[in-house]
Amino acid sequence: MNKKNLLSIGEIAKITETSIKSLRYYERIGAIEPAYIDPNSKYRYYSIEQTYVVGLIRACVELDIPIKDIIKFTDADNIDFRNFLEYGEQIANKKLKAIKSSLAIIRDTKQNMDLAEMHKDGQIYTRAIPEKIFLVRPCDKPTEVKSWMEVILPFSEELPPNGEYDKQPEYGFLSEHSPAGVSHYIFIEAPDSAEYQCGENIKKIPAGNYYCKQNKFRQLNNVCEIFKDYLVGVDSFIVIEAEIIVGQFKFTQPPTELRVIARI
Repeated sequence: MNKKNLLSIGEIAKITETSIKSLRYYERIGAIEPAYIDPNSKYRYYSIEQTYVVGLIRACVELDIPIKDIIKFTDADNIDFRNFLEYGEQIANKKLKAIKSSLAIIRDTKQNMDLAEMHKDGQIYTRAIPEKIFLVRPCDKPTEVKSWMEVILPFSEELPPNGEYDKQPEYGFLSEHSPAGVSHYIFIEAPDSAEYQCGENIKKIPAGNYYCKQNKFRQLNNVCEIFKDYLVGVDSFIVIEAEIIVGQFKFTQPPTELRVIARI
């Protein structure tokens, strides 16, 4: 074997910007084998073509693909570049979708923080809210629900992956008031997709101008008193109480927003 045509482990590490320790690990798990190992010194040597394999491994790392997955596309003499690139493209698109979703959620949360901080505690104000789709569960006694975690957990198996959201989903309590009585639910906001357009546990909440009030404590049971001046002559209305995020957020005492809209 003419070592002049090969790269030492130090040289391939420099060319590929990969540490020698990492190259030894890749060899140990079978992702790349040296082209030649000196039987006396045990020094490792690599062909220039093997820089492509190291590049693939680095791509695996960047895309959060388990490095051992590269073994599916290599053997002692060959690399199935096409299938690996198609596989990598799928992973990259999935990761890109998740990143875009996360950025959208960050922007949406910042916008909602700005809106929340425009109003003081105790102030009743109106704001336009678009139509929302809620996953719901009946809740006969909302005052007995002691934590927001109790609201979220019942939906854990129904929630889509994070990449399906383009905003921070709301969660909280929904009450429907009518002459026949009051129905209470816990809810979490669903993505605006065809999968969540109808169903037994789906409710579409109308768009409109809602009367709102921020509170340091939950006030769902006081809604008729709080909004009495705005509910004169109204016998059917919807109430939403949701946790909101503000710039200085206290985990032990998260603020809420109480909303009311007449039902047409």
